[in-house]
Amino acid sequence: SQDFLTGEQSTLQTDITQSYNYDYRLEGEVVKTLDHSLSLSWSKSNTHANSVIRFLFTDSRTDGIEDDTNFQLVNLQLSGQFRFNRLSSLTASLTLQQTDQQNSVNRVSNGQLLFVRKRLFQLPRLNFKSELKFSEQQSDIERAFSTFQSEDQPSDVSWKNKLDYMIG
Repeated sequence: SQDFLTGEQSTLQTDITQSYNYDYRLEGEVVKTLDHSLSLSWSKSNTHANSVIRFLFTDSRTDGIEDDTNFQLVNLQLSGQFRFNRLSSLTASLTLQQTDQQNSVNRVSNGQLLFVRKRLFQLPRLNFKSELKFSEQQSDIERAFSTFQSEDQPSDVSWKNKLDYMIG
């Protein structure tokens, strides 16, 4: 694990791990497992904005069981918050992930965008909030079947807008 200062108010963190396990069982069976992991994280912060980017890759391989097993995971996360002024802010996050286990690939993506404005139109106690969210999860089998269908990829999308006024 190592931390680096990459500039004013920003940091890069890295972590690399590797492990090997040799398991001799009573039945004379030998199980060997090799694991690798790489993690990178970059963050920057100041009075008006915060940003974070995280990347993770893991790989695990096991030999000696009736069927050898393999597992890989790739994950990318992006997030940030920006304050335009003391009354307005924008927050965003995005996650992309793919797993591959025994040649079965699954992909997940989701995100959120949130805008908040206090004292809308300079009216005290009048606040506005807009939130956009999306989420999608799909396996390689679902992707194969969707190529034969004319419909778009299955996903969940929502957009909520809220106007609040407090009386009293």
